[in-house]
Amino acid sequence: MRARGATPRVIAPLTDLRARELAAAGLAEISTGIFGADAAAHDAIAGRPGAFDALTSAVPTFRALGVRVSLVTPLIAPVLDALPAIVAAAAGLVDDPLTLLTYVPDGPVGTAFDDLVPAHRRLRAALGAIEPTRASIEGAPACVLPPSRRSRRLAVLDRSDAEARAKHSAEPCDRCDARPSCPGVARAVVRAIGVDGLEPITSRRP
Repeated sequence: MRARGATPRVIAPLTDLRARELAAAGLAEISTGIFGADAAAHDAIAGRPGAFDALTSAVPTFRALGVRVSLVTPLIAPVLDALPAIVAAAAGLVDDPLTLLTYVPDGPVGTAFDDLVPAHRRLRAALGAIEPTRASIEGAPACVLPPSRRSRRLAVLDRSDAEARAKHSAEPCDRCDARPSCPGVARAVVRAIGVDGLEPITSRRP
């Protein structure tokens, strides 16, 4: 595949056997989730006993075979308290910063997973507790980011249907100077947790 100019990428759970098979097939890059800093926490969210051990075994195998590995963590309520430990665990496995993905419930699931959406204030506190150089954040409203991350244009998360991810024009957002570069708040998130905790950013001096 590489000889023909293709650059295959895979998003999938990892195993050591799969690492060798995919590398032999020409895989260039793989992205997979890390949901906890230890087996108990990761496996509970992954829903698969042994998932953490498989992850920590397969990642070095992939890398030794020349496959680039990136790790992602969804910003769901159950992982927030452990974010610093998850970031540290990811740093021990891969060179690239961990990607933290804002969670937006997909439209087809309705309200079934709304309890996974963290409150804005809780998310802000959790993101403020991690080292900026060791993780990137995608899709979070500007006002929940640590101040050091607000100066650059923010990545827009696109992992749900258009209705679920559509920007919400709430009153706090209408008064925010960061709105032009902010990915906004998805309607599905507003449905789940409302707008309490959204704090407009202003560049105007008093």
